[in-house]
Amino acid sequence: MEAFDQSPWLGVSVLRQNEDLATSIGINVAKYRVIAFAVCCFMGGIGGAFFAAFHQNIYPATYTIADSVNFMLYCFLGGLSYIFGPIVGAFLLVIAFELLNAVQEYQALIYGILMIVCMLWLPNGILSLALRTEDRPKQEKSDNDDP
Repeated sequence: MEAFDQSPWLGVSVLRQNEDLATSIGINVAKYRVIAFAVCCFMGGIGGAFFAAFHQNIYPATYTIADSVNFMLYCFLGGLSYIFGPIVGAFLLVIAFELLNAVQEYQALIYGILMIVCMLWLPNGILSLALRTEDRPKQEKSDNDDP
């Protein structure tokens, strides 16, 4: 996915940033949307094939609404803008799930609050906090700072 995002197809990264800009510089928005959709469907299909092979069966009742909410939380908590965001989100939520196993009846409430907090205060996920502190310029002490 990183290679796809950084590919020489400028249209993919420009389309993600600003659709109007992509249209104005002559990028075929519909074409790149279909390509991105096809790549995402392919990756999801590969994941489903691995899941079915691991469990040796698959049927509609395999996934529930709770699973869908968990998948969304993985992405929101880790960060949708980053390749490793959903992996970090899944890691953190699996740990939280194990720690909150004692209060299982309130788990859905806690997950709902966590989703709201992530959407309001961390719209780019936990990784945005780590990368934000990493991108800060380091202040060097100069000779003029001494009294």
